[in-house]
Amino acid sequence: MAGAKGEKPAKAEKSAAVAKSSKGRKKETGLGLTNTKDGNFGEWYSEVVTNGEMIEYYEISGCYILRPWAMAVWEEMQNFFDPEIKKMKIKTCYFPLFVSNNVLQKEKDHIEGFAPEVAWVTRSGDSDLEVPIAIRPTSETVMYPYYSKWIRGHRDLPLKLNQWCNVVRWEFSNPTPFIRSREFLWQEGHTAFATKEEADTEVLEILELYRRLYEEYLAVPVVKGKKSEMEKFAGGLYTTSVEAFIPNTGRGVQGATSHCLGQNFAKMFEINFEDEKGEKAMVWQNSWAYSTRTIGVMVMVHGDDKGLVLPPKVSAVQVIVIHVPYKDADVKEIMSACSATVKTLCDLGIRAEADLRENYSPGWKYSHWEMKGVPLRIEIGPKDLANNQVRAVRRDNGEKIDIPMADLADKVKVMLDNIQQSMFDVAKQKRDACIQVTKTWDEFIEALGQKKLILAPWCDEEEVEKEVKTKTKGETGAAKTLCSPFEQPELPEVAIMACMKLGSKADAFQKQGQAWFCTTGLPSDIVVEVEDMSFHLHKFPLLSRSGVMERLIADASEKGDTNCAINLTGVPGGAKTFELVAKFCYGVKHEITASNVVHLRCAAAYLEMTEEYGENNLISQTEIFFNQVVLKNWKDSLKSLQTCGDENIISHAEELNITKRCIESLAVKASTDPNLFGWPMIDHGGPMQSPGGSVLWNGISTGARPKNVSSDWWYDDVSSLTLPLYKRLALAMEARGIKQEIIAGSLEYYAKKYVPGLSRRKSAPVGPTATEPPAAEDQKILLEEVDRLLPMQKGLVSTKFLFGLLKTALILRASLSCILNLEKRIGLQLDQATLEDLLMPNFSNTMETLYNIECVQRMVEHFMAIDQATGGASPCSIEDERLLGSPSLTPVTMVAKLIDGYLAEVAPDINLKLPKFMSLAEAVPEYARPLDDGLYRAIDIYLKSHPWLADSDREQLCRLMDCQKLSLEACTHAAQNERLPLRIIVQVLFFEQLQLRTSIAGCFLVSDNLADGSRQFRSGLGAPSQEGGWTTAVRENQVLKVGMDSMRMRVSELEKECSNMKQEIEKLGRVKGGSGGGSTWGNMSRKFGFKFKSQMCSAQEGSVSKQNKAVGKLEKGRGKQHKHKKDLSWEG
Repeated sequence: MAGAKGEKPAKAEKSAAVAKSSKGRKKETGLGLTNTKDGNFGEWYSEVVTNGEMIEYYEISGCYILRPWAMAVWEEMQNFFDPEIKKMKIKTCYFPLFVSNNVLQKEKDHIEGFAPEVAWVTRSGDSDLEVPIAIRPTSETVMYPYYSKWIRGHRDLPLKLNQWCNVVRWEFSNPTPFIRSREFLWQEGHTAFATKEEADTEVLEILELYRRLYEEYLAVPVVKGKKSEMEKFAGGLYTTSVEAFIPNTGRGVQGATSHCLGQNFAKMFEINFEDEKGEKAMVWQNSWAYSTRTIGVMVMVHGDDKGLVLPPKVSAVQVIVIHVPYKDADVKEIMSACSATVKTLCDLGIRAEADLRENYSPGWKYSHWEMKGVPLRIEIGPKDLANNQVRAVRRDNGEKIDIPMADLADKVKVMLDNIQQSMFDVAKQKRDACIQVTKTWDEFIEALGQKKLILAPWCDEEEVEKEVKTKTKGETGAAKTLCSPFEQPELPEVAIMACMKLGSKADAFQKQGQAWFCTTGLPSDIVVEVEDMSFHLHKFPLLSRSGVMERLIADASEKGDTNCAINLTGVPGGAKTFELVAKFCYGVKHEITASNVVHLRCAAAYLEMTEEYGENNLISQTEIFFNQVVLKNWKDSLKSLQTCGDENIISHAEELNITKRCIESLAVKASTDPNLFGWPMIDHGGPMQSPGGSVLWNGISTGARPKNVSSDWWYDDVSSLTLPLYKRLALAMEARGIKQEIIAGSLEYYAKKYVPGLSRRKSAPVGPTATEPPAAEDQKILLEEVDRLLPMQKGLVSTKFLFGLLKTALILRASLSCILNLEKRIGLQLDQATLEDLLMPNFSNTMETLYNIECVQRMVEHFMAIDQATGGASPCSIEDERLLGSPSLTPVTMVAKLIDGYLAEVAPDINLKLPKFMSLAEAVPEYARPLDDGLYRAIDIYLKSHPWLADSDREQLCRLMDCQKLSLEACTHAAQNERLPLRIIVQVLFFEQLQLRTSIAGCFLVSDNLADGSRQFRSGLGAPSQEGGWTTAVRENQVLKVGMDSMRMRVSELEKECSNMKQEIEKLGRVKGGSGGGSTWGNMSRKFGFKFKSQMCSAQEGSVSKQNKAVGKLEKGRGKQHKHKKDLSWEG
């Protein structure tokens, strides 16, 4: 820890000496500091906190008086933190300072950690106390006996309390103000929960508040992480912390801690509750705290050779206003301006004061307030008054700015914000410049000597940590672990692999060709053959560790073999693993790692290397490493699981439950917040960034919230598993409650990696790909397995991915059930497909058609069946101010448009039979098409590509479309289309003329056929809501609205031709006499198979104006739409 070693109150007294000038004005003779920050950091720090009026030394060593200037900083931090924890429903309390010895001794681990620092009260007046009383070093043992009393059932949880108090820890090392004192102020929170998940969540939430306190208020950059087992809170389950760094000393400072206590204290203090099932359970507890150490860290980071530098957010005075009298200037006017400036700033909520003392010179005042670290100084002199301005001087960088009085309020607020941010940026830049990543011991020692903040691979073993401290101990202190940062950089594989070092002897094994020799000086008396490798060894080391070797050697001895030779078959891991087993038997130095622990564990079981044949035998050693190291780490669990897939190990791993334990470990970690445990994480999207977007130092985030971690962080890691292992892991994750869409995303990632066709695009390949694609049969098995694992649910994976699976399944001749299932999955979300997706080649050997139309038809049928079963939204539910063809279409309408486009693409295929074409077109119900333009286009292309069709077939084909639902452009084209049957052309002309006649007369005519379709559609969708007429009316109004919009569009396009067409109608009327118009239309209807009833409005008083009037009435009467019956039906 950084900190000064000495206490120099005399220097503070000396620096305060003053002398009077001849004019009566005081002159400071020793206001400045006598030590520099870089020259003597400890002495400089002592001077700064005393001269800056933060503390005063007390007569009892290690105790300090906190002066108002320091308490103001503490109060500002409290003003931020207390409301934030109250938002979390944490309540304030206070417990006594004293704790009895009996209670204190209940938690031995806890007291062992604090024992040297506990202060005791042993006397009362002149008499000794019968039982000494401890002064709390922390309050777990003070509070928890009463938690046991208050918590009875699950309704009493969670219990969340916080207290602002003082504690006493009798430090014997060099006391340092704020950093290491024997009494200090702090807040300490103590909470109890029913579940560990709740406790884990709060640990990180509180830690984030501590980060904000340091970075947003004190402008000090910190690192969030998890403490090592050796450095964690005594008696706790795990400890998280925010760590600051002092570049001048090269030392880290623990800024604040948030502990998960687990159930240790609950067990000791019997804090039990009855859960919802009526069963007895223990609570999960947390404790968390920050202290006045925060102030010391702030001073060390920001202070300079002029004194304190305070961030505006926590400074007691943010702006100091100083008058600068000059010669015969009007001092009263200047003072008045100063007072007015202070009032203006205070009215804005800025903490401002004026120093109007006349017995000190302006220069002395500048130094005085610079020593106290006030962020902004405003000077007002005669010239400033004359120019109606002030001069502002920043404390952090000395910048001077002249500000007009009119802009004072806005400018000062902006300057204070800039100072706050600038102080953080400068501190972070200095901290980052001291960070060094090391991967070797030599690099580590070199960086330590250069006062660097070191980021190094770490195994989190107590023995290793003690060894590092011992080896680095020197005059400046030993290296100390601060934390394992939550955001981990990518490290080389060799650096991140945990290991256990076994054996102490030098390696005496030598390899010569296909044989291993143990060069201990004694001749070999046994040869062990494993696969194609020979091991020339000695009997005793082997039989003293292995039951199997003992029996085999005994059998060979009974046979009288002088040259004992044993052939070991079926050794898990083969010769390579037996080499490590042999080294273990000889006590030779070697390592157990995540890559070999499974082989060693299986080999140890195979060779019966139990405790019966030696203490700390290989079975127990591998089990310890596997349980305490491998299963606690994501990467190591994954690496061990990969080795479980080896052919010669898989059955042994299953028998020993190794595979199952690895899978469970990975499933638990995938379902838990990874930031909490600090396993290595890789951001596959590029360099990691802070919430503000800036690239982070060495990949370590000091501000990123853990919950921002992407849910797909583990996709790439698990994709390295074999299919059987991956399948088991996916099922285990599903059983652990991981969301189906997350598992589906992993399946998609896995499939794309091993099936090249799924990632193939016109551009460069995107996403993961296997270096060597599997064989076709393996790809087919993978596809079928992915289909079985994917839930039959819409939207879990993209439609494009499903089409990729289907196309590949067709190519690889996957099972029929797999293909049909994929078709159903696509059918569920067919509205999200594109035309490119649908154009699947026909991979059938018969090559009947170019594209696989049957497959598409089955998808459409699946979609329509689901749409009707779920009561899909009306295809005409289009936004109010949009015409038909709007992009805001319902799913069924989107599918109709998609299929019409598909029909147009497949229509040129000369092998496409008419029944198949019509069957696909009819698969889309009539109500799904607001306009039939797309269908007309497909029919026209089909007729053009199949000119040999009979007239009856042509007419049958054209009956698929509704001539009333063609746009003006389509009608114009159809009227001149020679490929259409004459009957269809006349129908098109008839309806266009009828629409024109209707528009001229001022009435809107809608075909009975369309009305029937709309009623059928409405009845189909509205069945569940027949009880409420309002829902039915709303849907009918929507249909009516769309029909009205379509008609208004046609009318607007036909207005230009109205006059010419009216003359033609009049000519037709004259041919048949006065009422012959109706007769003419009647003849036409009989000739071409129409029947209609006309309900025409009078056109004698301005048809167009009446039309507009009718439109207005129709819009007003949407709720009464049943009165507006449609007037035309036709049959063909």
